[in-house]
Amino acid sequence: MTEAMAQEAERQAVLEPMPPSYKPEEVLRALTPENCRLVALIHRYRPQSITELCRLAARPQPNVSRSLAALERAGIVSMVGTKPKRPELAVRRVTIELLELQAD
Repeated sequence: MTEAMAQEAERQAVLEPMPPSYKPEEVLRALTPENCRLVALIHRYRPQSITELCRLAARPQPNVSRSLAALERAGIVSMVGTKPKRPELAVRRVTIELLELQAD
């Protein structure tokens, strides 16, 4: 096994499936096309700060911060470290049970 493969296996072992405590509506609301792009950028580049993610996404910091807050509320991203905090994926898979959606 190469070092890169070992690192990826270790990373995958850390990421857990989404816990059932998150509301499906919150997850669906968070998965806008723009936010999905942020998730992909976080996965691919592993930015070390929100500022770095802003540069990668070519979006202003307040906009990215709001998106990260929504993704964090949905349990998809977590902010780790101290200043500067860095975004990391909190889950590797998102599963929505359609029968659990609220019809409010």
